[in-house]
Amino acid sequence: MEFVGLLAPFALVLALGAYAQAAVLRKEVSELKKLINRE
Repeated sequence: MEFVGLLAPFALVLALGAYAQAAVLRKEVSELKKLINRE
């Protein structure tokens, strides 16, 4: 059970990192769409 306790913070950091990357990706995609619509 101690092993799970050690893994929990690591999983949380991974999840936060993935969420941040997804947010950045969404922002970049919306910027690209704006550029495409302008043409």
